[in-house]
Amino acid sequence: MMEIITLLSRDDSRLDVPLMTLVSLFAEIYEAYERVLVGTVYDKDDRVLEAGSGTGYITREIAKRAQFVCGVEAMEDYAILAKENCGFAELTNVEILYGALGTANGEANLYRYASPFASSTAPDPREAKGDVFKVPGHSLDGLVAKYNINAVHLDM
Repeated sequence: MMEIITLLSRDDSRLDVPLMTLVSLFAEIYEAYERVLVGTVYDKDDRVLEAGSGTGYITREIAKRAQFVCGVEAMEDYAILAKENCGFAELTNVEILYGALGTANGEANLYRYASPFASSTAPDPREAKGDVFKVPGHSLDGLVAKYNINAVHLDM
């Protein structure tokens, strides 16, 4: 028997997807399908905090629908590209921040496991297979208050 996952949008419309199909699609070209899902989730009243903006592909899709997007990206090169990509798209409702989300402002340690991917946490930092580097830390509570955030998009 095939396991079915039901995705719901804000207007309670349903999309039934076989679990194996969903897993396969996300493994192959996840951003293309995330783009479709983003279109059913956010609307013009949303002020979104996006954790893990990458190069801004999904950020732009959210910004087309939401009132405002604050993206936070821990990889500096990606944060620069996200800002440029949102600028090319002439989006004025986006703020991209370089750094990591945390409980306080300041400095955060990231552990690079396999370039270009990084993680802000490691079960044991001595087991990290790569560099440890420092990035600006941004307080989750502070960003929510500063930008009046009412939705969080985790894209890590």
